[in-house]
Amino acid sequence: NSTPALWMMFPLEPTQSSYRAGPMQYLNYALSYAGPGSLRSRLKRRGLISSLGIQADETSAATMLFLMFDLTPKGAAPEGLREVADGTFEYLRLLAEEEKGREVPTVYDTLQRMSRVSFDYSEAPDSVMDAVSDLASSMAQFPAEDILAGSLGLIQQADPALVRGLIRQLAAGPGGVNVALATPAFEEEKEANHFEKYYGIHFHKGPMPADWGRRQQEASEADGGLRPPPPLRFVPSALTV
Repeated sequence: NSTPALWMMFPLEPTQSSYRAGPMQYLNYALSYAGPGSLRSRLKRRGLISSLGIQADETSAATMLFLMFDLTPKGAAPEGLREVADGTFEYLRLLAEEEKGREVPTVYDTLQRMSRVSFDYSEAPDSVMDAVSDLASSMAQFPAEDILAGSLGLIQQADPALVRGLIRQLAAGPGGVNVALATPAFEEEKEANHFEKYYGIHFHKGPMPADWGRRQQEASEADGGLRPPPPLRFVPSALTV
């Protein structure tokens, strides 16, 4: 009786050492943006998803970016799944084709300024013990001078070229992504071809349908065309009382 879900996992080059640039903050904003012209807005308007989540796992070896869609019954149907994949890759291609290089630096600047505001006005932690534990963990990841800035996500030096490179990796096509579908409609007796003994589950493993992510969708009057996310509109600039 669980909600059907589609996960897309994109393996990317390691970004952990580029914490000063905060590239994953940019990708998180670009992919989770919910305003007009966004991926989330289009898929919701078409009744395909109920939510879209973003998760990034960064290590010294690689970065894994996950897009997690909670699907509606329409979105979990075969044609709906294809629409979700098509819309996702169409949006990624749009981000990779930014016109004259304007969007990334403009959006990046507002994210950097907002990260500074958030850093300067961070609230006191609820638990001193938790704060000490988090800082101790950060000591293994950041140099001493960046323990606070790195752990709190301060963008210290924007790197548009790095962000563009990551977006190009995301937009490379269906061959650069692993997809997992979890649905109550799965019939393990008919469809399963593998068994996971530790979790006791049957599942199907195979190639993603060849036509997923390759079709250009027609924009309806309701959702309009996809477009890159705008810069943040409200970034405090004068904080004195």
